[in-house]
Amino acid sequence: MTTLLDLIDVIMPPAATPQEKFERFHSANPIVYLKLQELTEQMVERGRQRIGIGMLFEVLRWNFYLRADPEEDFKLDNNYRAFYSRLLMERHPEWGQIFELRIQHAPSRMVPK
Repeated sequence: MTTLLDLIDVIMPPAATPQEKFERFHSANPIVYLKLQELTEQMVERGRQRIGIGMLFEVLRWNFYLRADPEEDFKLDNNYRAFYSRLLMERHPEWGQIFELRIQHAPSRMVPK
């Protein structure tokens, strides 16, 4: 038997969690992770032991703006910073704690490769 709550979930599905939004974005834009990885590698090669993920996001925005078609709309949500920094450190344990992490209030599960 279908309940009213079942119908409401069909009409208005529950809002996506930050993790789910990140996973969708990451899946649709794999170049973002690759570019963040490249920038981090460059900083590590120059001897940096701590890097701000925010700085890397701004570099990506700047580089994209310089190369993109002015009509193209690309948004890099700051809410994804924590997910990307954790993903980078998970996939590159040799970088140690290169990014400073704060306590994450939402449950996290890393995105498969």
